[in-house]
Amino acid sequence: MSQPRATCPHVTCPWEWKAVIAKQLQTFVGDTPTFLGYYCAYDWVVLCQLYGPMLALPKTWPMYCRDLRQWLDDHGHTQVTQPDDMPHHALSDAQWIMEAWKKYAV
Repeated sequence: MSQPRATCPHVTCPWEWKAVIAKQLQTFVGDTPTFLGYYCAYDWVVLCQLYGPMLALPKTWPMYCRDLRQWLDDHGHTQVTQPDDMPHHALSDAQWIMEAWKKYAV
């Protein structure tokens, strides 16, 4: 359990960072984003935890993340996978996900 803010002995506290990240993320993605991931169930849970319970997400946001891996499997594209030689990096992962989504789903 987190301590109440008034008793936090540190200059900055983890729950303050969480609030800052949540606000910055909301500003970055805007009011009506579409979230898309690859094997993203846990990532989505962690992102939602920035806002507290599911009903505390920004009102105009979806309450789910579209999972590219599930979509590919459901539509017979089981051979499509993220390249093994691709460095695991958030930006390169996001770029590959968007390219694959545009190629196969749109």
